[in-house]
Amino acid sequence: MISRKCSRLIAECYQVAFQTSTKGHSKTYYVLNKNRVYDFLFDNEFPGYFCNQVKQTYGQWDTREFKEYIMKLHTGESLVNGTPEWTWEQRKLLGQQYLNDLAEAIIQYKNSLEERFYGHVIRETT
Repeated sequence: MISRKCSRLIAECYQVAFQTSTKGHSKTYYVLNKNRVYDFLFDNEFPGYFCNQVKQTYGQWDTREFKEYIMKLHTGESLVNGTPEWTWEQRKLLGQQYLNDLAEAIIQYKNSLEERFYGHVIRETT
Protein backbone atom coordinates (compact mmCIF):
# COMPACT_ATOMS: atom_id res chain seq x y z
CA MET A 1 0.00 0.00 0.00
CA ILE A 2 1.28 3.42 -0.92
CA SER A 3 1.58 5.57 2.20
CA ARG A 4 0.21 9.06 2.68
CA LYS A 5 3.72 10.50 2.52
CA CYS A 6 4.43 8.72 -0.79
CA SER A 7 1.07 9.94 -2.12
CA ARG A 8 2.11 13.50 -1.30
CA LEU A 9 5.52 13.02 -2.94
CA ILE A 10 3.93 11.62 -6.10
CA ALA A 11 1.58 14.62 -6.15
CA GLU A 12 4.52 17.00 -5.75
CA CYS A 13 6.37 15.35 -8.65
CA TYR A 14 3.36 15.94 -10.89
CA GLN A 15 2.88 19.43 -9.52
CA VAL A 16 6.45 20.37 -10.46
CA ALA A 17 6.47 18.50 -13.79
CA PHE A 18 3.28 20.10 -15.10
CA GLN A 19 3.25 23.58 -13.65
CA THR A 20 3.94 26.68 -15.63
CA SER A 21 4.58 30.19 -14.40
CA THR A 22 2.48 33.22 -15.16
CA LYS A 23 2.89 36.82 -14.08
CA GLY A 24 0.16 38.80 -12.44
CA HIS A 25 0.06 41.97 -10.35
CA SER A 26 3.82 42.06 -9.65
CA LYS A 27 3.89 38.41 -8.58
CA THR A 28 4.71 35.15 -10.32
CA TYR A 29 2.13 32.39 -9.99
CA TYR A 30 2.53 28.72 -10.79
CA VAL A 31 -0.46 27.15 -12.45
CA LEU A 32 -1.14 23.70 -13.84
CA ASN A 33 -0.64 23.24 -17.55
CA LYS A 34 -3.83 21.22 -17.73
CA ASN A 35 -3.46 20.31 -21.40
CA ARG A 36 0.02 18.84 -20.89
CA VAL A 37 -1.06 16.78 -17.88
CA TYR A 38 -4.14 15.55 -19.75
CA ASP A 39 -2.01 14.51 -22.72
CA PHE A 40 0.48 12.78 -20.43
CA LEU A 41 -2.22 10.78 -18.66
CA PHE A 42 -3.92 9.97 -21.96
CA ASP A 43 -0.63 8.75 -23.48
CA ASN A 44 -0.04 6.60 -20.39
CA GLU A 45 -3.38 4.78 -20.80
CA PHE A 46 -5.27 6.31 -17.87
CA PRO A 47 -9.07 6.09 -18.29
CA GLY A 48 -10.82 9.01 -19.95
CA TYR A 49 -12.89 9.96 -16.92
CA PHE A 50 -9.70 10.18 -14.82
CA CYS A 51 -7.94 12.35 -17.43
CA ASN A 52 -10.98 14.65 -17.52
CA GLN A 53 -11.24 14.91 -13.73
CA VAL A 54 -7.58 15.78 -13.41
CA LYS A 55 -7.86 18.39 -16.16
CA GLN A 56 -10.77 20.05 -14.34
CA THR A 57 -8.97 20.06 -10.99
CA TYR A 58 -6.76 23.09 -10.82
CA GLY A 59 -6.60 26.41 -9.04
CA GLN A 60 -6.60 29.65 -10.95
CA TRP A 61 -3.51 30.98 -9.16
CA ASP A 62 -1.76 27.88 -7.87
CA THR A 63 -1.45 24.11 -8.23
CA ARG A 64 -2.62 23.14 -4.75
CA GLU A 65 -6.02 21.75 -5.82
CA PHE A 66 -4.29 19.49 -8.33
CA LYS A 67 -1.83 18.33 -5.68
CA GLU A 68 -4.66 17.53 -3.26
CA TYR A 69 -6.55 15.63 -5.96
CA ILE A 70 -3.56 13.31 -6.42
CA MET A 71 -3.05 13.02 -2.65
CA LYS A 72 -6.69 12.08 -2.09
CA LEU A 73 -6.31 9.08 -4.38
CA HIS A 74 -4.79 7.45 -1.28
CA THR A 75 -8.24 7.09 0.27
CA GLY A 76 -10.24 7.04 -2.97
CA GLU A 77 -11.81 10.39 -2.14
CA SER A 78 -10.85 11.85 -5.53
CA LEU A 79 -12.69 9.09 -7.35
CA VAL A 80 -16.19 9.62 -5.92
CA ASN A 81 -17.56 11.39 -9.02
CA GLY A 82 -16.31 8.72 -11.39
CA THR A 83 -17.41 5.76 -9.26
CA PRO A 84 -20.80 6.68 -7.73
CA GLU A 85 -21.95 3.09 -7.14
CA TRP A 86 -18.67 1.88 -5.60
CA THR A 87 -17.82 1.29 -1.94
CA TRP A 88 -15.11 3.30 -0.24
CA GLU A 89 -12.90 0.21 -0.13
CA GLN A 90 -13.23 -0.24 -3.91
CA ARG A 91 -12.33 3.42 -4.46
CA LYS A 92 -9.36 3.14 -2.14
CA LEU A 93 -8.04 0.10 -4.04
CA LEU A 94 -8.44 1.89 -7.36
CA GLY A 95 -6.83 5.02 -5.95
CA GLN A 96 -3.86 2.96 -4.78
CA GLN A 97 -3.55 1.44 -8.25
CA TYR A 98 -3.65 4.90 -9.84
CA LEU A 99 -0.97 6.16 -7.43
CA ASN A 100 1.23 3.23 -8.39
CA ASP A 101 0.62 3.84 -12.09
CA LEU A 102 1.24 7.59 -11.69
CA ALA A 103 4.55 6.89 -9.92
CA GLU A 104 5.69 4.52 -12.65
CA ALA A 105 4.66 6.93 -15.41
CA ILE A 106 6.48 9.93 -13.91
CA ILE A 107 9.65 7.88 -13.35
CA GLN A 108 9.59 6.74 -16.98
CA TYR A 109 9.01 10.36 -18.04
CA LYS A 110 12.00 11.54 -15.99
CA ASN A 111 14.19 8.79 -17.42
CA SER A 112 13.15 9.61 -20.98
CA LEU A 113 14.01 13.28 -20.44
CA GLU A 114 17.43 12.37 -19.08
CA GLU A 115 18.07 10.05 -21.98
CA ARG A 116 16.99 12.70 -24.48
CA PHE A 117 19.13 15.47 -22.97
CA TYR A 118 22.11 13.52 -21.64
CA GLY A 119 22.14 10.44 -23.84
CA HIS A 120 21.65 8.11 -20.89
CA VAL A 121 19.67 7.69 -17.70
CA ILE A 122 21.46 9.11 -14.67
CA ARG A 123 21.35 6.76 -11.73
CA GLU A 124 22.48 7.34 -8.20
CA THR A 125 25.15 5.06 -6.87
CA THR A 126 25.32 4.01 -3.27
